[in-house]
Amino acid sequence: PPYLVRDDGIEAEVLAHEPAPALFAPPEDPLHFYRRIALQGPGHLRAGGRVYCELPHERAGEILKLFENSGWNARILRDLAGRERVLAGSFGKALGQNG
Repeated sequence: PPYLVRDDGIEAEVLAHEPAPALFAPPEDPLHFYRRIALQGPGHLRAGGRVYCELPHERAGEILKLFENSGWNARILRDLAGRERVLAGSFGKALGQNG
């Protein structure tokens, strides 16, 4: 989901090649799209379904808490540079279980 805010340090190449709606969350609520996914996502998943979201490492902890407080089993995965970059979540079934 779009997760940047205008105050984030954004590389010029990213701004040159990505449309603004794909990059920027509403400035008054940088977690807007994560909140919608956390609250509405379970209604769009089959049993055992999972969601993976790219996220800003600066707000990874906040986003993880948002999902956990909404009933998700979630964890943060790191990218190759070691930054917290992806949220992996399932609803109603612990991550790592088969099925």
